[in-house]
Amino acid sequence: MGAYSVSTLTQNPSGWSWGSEDATGLSLPIEFTWAPFLTRNRLPGHYVIGYEHDTTRYADKIGSVLPSRVANTLPGTRSAPSDAMWLEADQMVYRLGGRNQMAGGYLMAGYVHATPRVVNISDQAYGGLSFVGLIPGRLTDRFGVLYSWYKVSRRRRESEILAVDGGYSLGSTIRGIQNDSELIEAYYGIDATHGVLVQPEFQYLIHPGETHHIPDAALIGLKVIANL
Repeated sequence: MGAYSVSTLTQNPSGWSWGSEDATGLSLPIEFTWAPFLTRNRLPGHYVIGYEHDTTRYADKIGSVLPSRVANTLPGTRSAPSDAMWLEADQMVYRLGGRNQMAGGYLMAGYVHATPRVVNISDQAYGGLSFVGLIPGRLTDRFGVLYSWYKVSRRRRESEILAVDGGYSLGSTIRGIQNDSELIEAYYGIDATHGVLVQPEFQYLIHPGETHHIPDAALIGLKVIANL
């Protein structure tokens, strides 16, 4: 558990300004973790439940895309603090052994929910796997797949619905009333030489921008990490 000062990012973009003069509130997270070693092979796992309360008063997302002169006249609008809760788990399902005691195969999953009134994305769920040494003879290569689902908060959707009904623009970056999006990504990390990791990556985005007005998109990238 902990307590953290909250301030706007524009006033402390580096994170090194430790003064509290511009603080907007206090973040109070608490997390409980169960870390068992399962089966006779003592495979490690982590099972987490967490909650966080932010005392900062955030603007009601009903005004996300509506003109302020319209949003301010709507009944029931109010600023509110932010709450978040999360459930996360990862579990090793086989151990490879060798020079890294954590090398092996893992399954992972999680769910995060935040106050819909004051956030743009209120829900996220994900699940995936990460395997090391999947190919014989490549004991330090790693392969992973992750699926993520993101849901736009109901309060932001209500703002967009009211804007469309009133004939207002949603802005240049929003193609329609937003709902949810999904992301499937996969990578294969190649231990090219000592200290150098070459990692091709693939992503497939379903409902880009959280709308059905943009075709699904496939992306390919390459990451190179060097530890000197």
